[in-house]
Amino acid sequence: EPVLPGNWVKVWAQPWGGVWHHGIVRRVTPTVDDGFYIEIVYNVKDAGVIVSSLEEFSHGHRVFLVRRPSSSEHARVILAIADKSRRKPYSAFSQNREHFCWFCYTWEPKSESSCRVNALPGSAAPFQG
Repeated sequence: EPVLPGNWVKVWAQPWGGVWHHGIVRRVTPTVDDGFYIEIVYNVKDAGVIVSSLEEFSHGHRVFLVRRPSSSEHARVILAIADKSRRKPYSAFSQNREHFCWFCYTWEPKSESSCRVNALPGSAAPFQG
């Protein structure tokens, strides 16, 4: 199936320490060579929520689909929230890339990976926003 604006994607890449990183497809634009330029909006440690190309987001690694919007209206809401969130700061345990995508989809910041880390003995309690 085609990649569409509003799709939630993730990539596993060693340059980021070997964990899943998540983003929202923002725009898909046809190119003159019958390909596509794909923009991804995601949260970055030192810059907050940014927009970049799929290539920059993935560093050449395989990209996986996590979720698709439930309707065209849901896609519009997801993209509006993502755009409104640009430059919001990054926080590993309360506003990471996964929190950002969950928030765009459900208005609830959630991160299964942070919950797993927080569940380790001696770790802090999960974020409750």
